[in-house]
Amino acid sequence: MNPSDQMQLLITGFRVSQAVHTAAELRLSDVLADQPMTVGDLANAAACDPGALHRLLRALASLGVYEELPDGRFASTALGDQLRSDVPGSQHAFATFVGRPYWWQAWSALSYSIRTGRNAFQFVHGRDDWQYRAEHPEESATFDRELGAVGIARIDMYAPTTPDERLARLVPASRGFVYCVSLTGVTGARRALGPDVAAFVARVRRHTALPIVLGFGISEPAHVSALRGLVDGVAIGSAAIDAVTAASDKPAALRGFVRGLVEAGRS
Repeated sequence: MNPSDQMQLLITGFRVSQAVHTAAELRLSDVLADQPMTVGDLANAAACDPGALHRLLRALASLGVYEELPDGRFASTALGDQLRSDVPGSQHAFATFVGRPYWWQAWSALSYSIRTGRNAFQFVHGRDDWQYRAEHPEESATFDRELGAVGIARIDMYAPTTPDERLARLVPASRGFVYCVSLTGVTGARRALGPDVAAFVARVRRHTALPIVLGFGISEPAHVSALRGLVDGVAIGSAAIDAVTAASDKPAALRGFVRGLVEAGRS
């Protein structure tokens, strides 16, 4: 392939990505899992236009995703099977996610980001991608499926200032555990917990049966002891770093620090 043709492939690569995304969104590989199908039958199963689908299938066949048989039917290939939702290592959720319009729109501002050093997503949507998905549950669900496919659960953080309406809308969709912060502001060790922690945790409990983990400002065994029976776990960062920073035997210092927290949680 000469450099000109190769560059054209790079320039038009977005069309390949969108074609694969569309196949995933229509679940074509799932439909073709058992046997080859005619374009008409596949269009009925996927609820789409036969002519447009035929063009898509032929394009994907040229890339090895599907195979056009001599009788005109289409079959999946080993590559196309990666878009099935029920196979180990499936790429279905990832392909569905990367083609979402809001994600593509952010990438369209890449040149803005390179010129300014600023966040392209923020420029296009007026908020970061986490806040955007929090405001668009259907996009959050697509993103969660992509994470779930690789064994990752998204953990959102909720603060005492989080409104009840937002808790009611977002907490039920949590996975793994619910992460609550004990106070507003930046993370770091504190001498005392916020006075409204118990009331805040109770507000969160109304919307989930998942374990609740509390973080921000927890720094000593007394804090853990005070939280016993209120939360299911604690997240500690700054205090752990402080405990080992000046220690000559850092592993031993960390073990001693954690041991004190564990004992406080049990006693």
